Amino acid sequence: MRAATIGFNCECVEYRKIIFSLWDLGGSADARAFWRLYYKDTQAIVFVVDSSELDRMDEAREELHRMMMEHELWDAPLLVLANKQDHPRAVSLREITEHLQLFSLTNRNWYIVDTRATHPDASEANLHAGLDWLAEVLLMPVAKRQEKARHENKVRRQQHGS
Repeated sequence: MRAATIGFNCECVEYRKIIFSLWDLGGSADARAFWRLYYKDTQAIVFVVDSSELDRMDEAREELHRMMMEHELWDAPLLVLANKQDHPRAVSLREITEHLQLFSLTNRNWYIVDTRATHPDASEANLHAGLDWLAEVLLMPVAKRQEKARHENKVRRQQHGS
């Protein structure tokens, strides 16, 4: 099992002919104070939550929404990885979506996917589903991306009954 990130880690990953520079920033209160140092030139956000820790979801929501208000991140698509979906205490994607109040992000491209990051079989880990979505959105022109965000959020509100 992978330990929690202390400080930060950087990794470059090539996926679908895109090279992602991934900054893994620690989630502790001390580490969050430094997040804004990484916002400049950020093109996407991958926000990982532990699906089995519902008691920390309020804190995650507050930090996520605080980050979404930052000027440097105004157009960054948001991919939420609901990790540890194989844990017996894991809550559903719908519950996580509601706890994080993702439906309120009306002018932003966002997507949530269930993951099991430590699963030895990459297809079972389900990380590709999120990266496929992220690659598709990042390759769109900004105007098309904004149109997609408005459309998807309208559909989500209708499905959610809001």
